[in-house]
Amino acid sequence: MSKDYGYINARIRGLRSRLLKPEAYLEMLNSNNFDAFISSLSQTSYIADIEEAQSRFSGIKIVDNAVSKNFYKTTRSILNFADGKPRQLISNLLLKYDLDNIKVIARAKHAKRSAEDTIAKLLPAAELKPVLLEAVANSADMQSAAQVLSMSKSPLKLAFRKAASQYANDSNLLSLEVALDKAYYAILADSAKSSASPKNYAKFVKREIDANNLRTALSLRYGSKPEGVDINNLFISGGKEVNKELFSNIANSESQNAFQALANGSFAEVAEATTLTEAEIAIRNILEKNARALASDSVNIGLAVNYLRQKETESAKLRLLARGKFYGVDKKSLETELGYA
Repeated sequence: MSKDYGYINARIRGLRSRLLKPEAYLEMLNSNNFDAFISSLSQTSYIADIEEAQSRFSGIKIVDNAVSKNFYKTTRSILNFADGKPRQLISNLLLKYDLDNIKVIARAKHAKRSAEDTIAKLLPAAELKPVLLEAVANSADMQSAAQVLSMSKSPLKLAFRKAASQYANDSNLLSLEVALDKAYYAILADSAKSSASPKNYAKFVKREIDANNLRTALSLRYGSKPEGVDINNLFISGGKEVNKELFSNIANSESQNAFQALANGSFAEVAEATTLTEAEIAIRNILEKNARALASDSVNIGLAVNYLRQKETESAKLRLLARGKFYGVDKKSLETELGYA
């Protein structure tokens, strides 16, 4: 293990070289059916994961398991060659996947979806191991899920337990998710205050908080507002460009003028969006652009930020392609879903 960013980033560059190239996606997109898709995927760095999954599963589960296993092995390998402050920051980055997985499970409990469907959407990467996540997914309800999670070392377990207890009273999923977000971003913000943290890391954290607040405000603007909840309590402090006033304006106003404060900042593209979908795409594009910019610094955490985002995107594309081929979705529709159209 090493504390040296130069060494760590050299190893991450090696991992990045194994990301699927455009021609690999094109070959899978052009495959005639699911079996042909599996054959194409088996010609890539996923070969060992596919072969192992085929010995245990069939159909879509082959790809879900292979993708999940590959992502988990990759993120664990990064932790294994990093040490000191860089390892702590990478652990914080990976905590996002614990957060996302807990949210996936919470949404499934709220919608009363099956554990099988829930597990297929998980992407283990951090403290919460696949076996534990499956146990949480298989729990009877939200509070039971929180109880199972409390047996882990996750720094999010207390927040989930408290949020699940409140959910039992009001069934408000958005409040539960924001409570988890607050716990996660508090951890990131604390680590960013350290003098040992790279300067760009603090900027990254602030931008992530801004993006999260924008997503929440947009979901309130275009969706139904939860009854009995003070919208201001859904705001997360610690960002730079989205303050509580702007958050409230976007959430409560139907006028496009509510976005004007964003026009000259990092999220200018969001100000031009006229639908929730357009705004969400704009936010995603902005974060990806910023991640690429961070990656240009060879003695910083930016390369890890960008690589993890690329690897996550790769996983999502493979799962999307697998479902498209399994259910016979036409090529044009798949191209649109993948963003190639």
